Amino acid sequence: MNWKKELQVAVQEERTVLGMKRTLKALKASKGKFVVISSDCPDTKSVKYYAEMAKVPVYEFDGVGYDLGATVKKPFSVATVLVK
Repeated sequence: MNWKKELQVAVQEERTVLGMKRTLKALKASKGKFVVISSDCPDTKSVKYYAEMAKVPVYEFDGVGYDLGATVKKPFSVATVLVK
């Protein structure tokens, strides 16, 4: 699966959840296709733990939060993105 292409399609179709708190909430409910984490995410262990419990794959983004925010067309830093 090419997660970068799938992320772009999800952004266009507005099927994303932005932010660590909302991502964790969705993972605890076992929702989502995959999670993308920026390299400077403050709590990667929790996100990876709940993603493993929900059997949702986690991909690490090469850039920092501002780069991930630009990728999902937001003018601010984004630590995590969950694709529904």
